[in-house]
Formats: sequence, structure tokens, C-alpha cells
Amino acid sequence: MTRTQWTLVLGIGILFAAWAASPAIAQAKDDSYQWSAELVVFDEASRTVTFKTMAVGDAIQQAASLKAGDKVLLTWSGFDRYASAINGVRRYEGTVKPDSRFAFPAEFVSFTANTYLTFKAQVPADAMTRLKAIKPGQWVTATSQHGAHSSSEPITAIRGYNDLDTARS
Repeated sequence: MTRTQWTLVLGIGILFAAWAASPAIAQAKDDSYQWSAELVVFDEASRTVTFKTMAVGDAIQQAASLKAGDKVLLTWSGFDRYASAINGVRRYEGTVKPDSRFAFPAEFVSFTANTYLTFKAQVPADAMTRLKAIKPGQWVTATSQHGAHSSSEPITAIRGYNDLDTARS
């Protein structure tokens, strides 16, 4: 091969490596995202956790019409694999549309001080041991599936916010 051919082959290899590492390709490998919230209550018997997190944008007005116990669809502001605050909360009609990448069903608990939304959601059975070690008021990082998969399992993993162990819990 000539030097020009080797340069071309090397250039194509670098472009392929960059393409394979792009967020769109990474998304295909792991279709989940992470979000963080304050743990309010862990109910081991029902496998539910009550969380409190920041609400922004439309969620502030939407929460005003809800009452404790309402089934809701939470929509998070997020990008790729990370979400930061709830930017939508509406009554849940039983399905999460596939285009709702950062959404999952939960139970509305309360909305306070025009900032914090409290909700309840079910957690995986294998998270019980780890959750027992987390006290109310501490923060957790949870993993949820993008899109329609979140209807059946809103939270797939959960850990303490400062836990360095990234294994599924």
C-alpha cells in the first residue's frame, strides 16, 4: 500500500471510531438514564420510595391541579443519559408514549414552595438491601428506562448519591 492509501485507511478508521462512540450509538447499547432526588420515605413492605426533587417550567403550573394519590406521568428535563429536574407532571392515562424519552409513571404526593415536587414510585426488589442503608433526607441516584419500557418498571436501579459502587442495586 502507498502512503496515501494508508492515510486514507487510517482516516476512515478514526472516523468510524468517532461514529461508534457517538451518543446515538451509545444510546442503542444502554437505553436508560439517571436522575437524582432526595429520599423522603422508604416503605419496604410495598417496595415504594417517596422522593422529593426540583420541578421547573410547566411542572410548576401542572402540579397545582393535582392532589395526593393521583397517578401521574413525570417528565424529566434531560439529555442522553442524564436528567436533572421534573419539567412536566400530568395525570397518567396508562401508557407512556415511545417518544417520551424521559418519562415514567408515579404517584403524586405534594408540591411545595413552587419548587419541590414529591412523588412515590416502585423500586426493584433487589434494591431493598441498599435502600435500608440510606436514611431519609439523603440523596439517591436512580436509573429509569427511556420511553415506553418505563411503564412496567419505572425505576430499574437505585443507589446512594455518593456511592462509588455503580453496580445494579
